[in-house]
Amino acid sequence: MAYDNILYEQVADRVVRITLNRPQKMNALSHGVIADLEAGLAAAERDPEVHVIVLAGAGRAFCAGYDLKGSPYISYPPGFESLEHWTAEAALKTTRRIEELYRRVWDAQKPIIASIHGYCLAGGLYLSMLCDLALAAEDAQLGEPMLRFGGASSMPLWVLYLGPRKAFELLYLGRAISGREAAQINLVNRAVPPEQLEAETLRWAQEIAEAPREALMSRKEFLRASMAMFGLEAMFRYHGHMNAMSRLERGGGNRMLENLESGKGKGLEGRHQSV
Repeated sequence: MAYDNILYEQVADRVVRITLNRPQKMNALSHGVIADLEAGLAAAERDPEVHVIVLAGAGRAFCAGYDLKGSPYISYPPGFESLEHWTAEAALKTTRRIEELYRRVWDAQKPIIASIHGYCLAGGLYLSMLCDLALAAEDAQLGEPMLRFGGASSMPLWVLYLGPRKAFELLYLGRAISGREAAQINLVNRAVPPEQLEAETLRWAQEIAEAPREALMSRKEFLRASMAMFGLEAMFRYHGHMNAMSRLERGGGNRMLENLESGKGKGLEGRHQSV
């Protein structure tokens, strides 16, 4: 199958790599990118010869976030395009679509490894957090800067991965941290020199792929079930509701976009294209 916004390639026995391929926009998550990503994941899951999926980005970023010019995060849902102000129904439909994307990655039956280089910000960071494993280049830049400009987090994994102290630090300060620091606080599994990232990710994928497919699927099921017992299912929904509430509070002006365009986001790489 041909894709417009991703590269889908078998890079080793039992290993497929899906590369976000919109480098001119730092792989910002547009409607098209998300549709192709979901289709690519579905194709990998259908293929009995695929045991492990690697998720990567083309160009100088893993992913800089949701596309401000049009994406499930920023656009009104279908049927509400003529609105000047967010309504409760539009906001809840929007956040439900976001949750569907997150659950599509989170609940994929086969292990997914994020291979992070360059910028991995906001929605791009969320995407990496939903993967089973994550390796980062030591000089990668990871962070959630958008809360400083009126954005709302829709990701429930912060405290589970980092603990409360570090979660508060990253979300309140909104600063980007290096891949090296991200590994130290458990935001990624390991950081490696940039020139070694692709080879090291592939080595992990091949080692995992040696296991029988059924064993990998079973292992993932019980690990995800354990997370569900911690209340993750309710956390996904609750974060979505809080996100919807923030849209109602912002009204039709979308304070986050206004802040970015007015220059309050000055210095944030790719601020006009992604969150």
